[in-house]
Amino acid sequence: MSYLEYNLASVPVGFRKILALNWPIIFLLTAISGVGFVMLYSVSGGVIERWSQPQMQRFFIGMIGLL
Repeated sequence: MSYLEYNLASVPVGFRKILALNWPIIFLLTAISGVGFVMLYSVSGGVIERWSQPQMQRFFIGMIGLL
């Protein structure tokens, strides 16, 4: 059996696809992004709509695309 055939036999389907994600990497990415959102909020003078909110929207759209 080739390497490709072995991997195709073990590809998760359905809800198991979500469980098969690399969750520590996703949590690390979310934490780093959260720090970035706080920094953007601080730099914009406490106005979330200026820089932080558009960046958060882009991040969450990207995370939905990832899942």
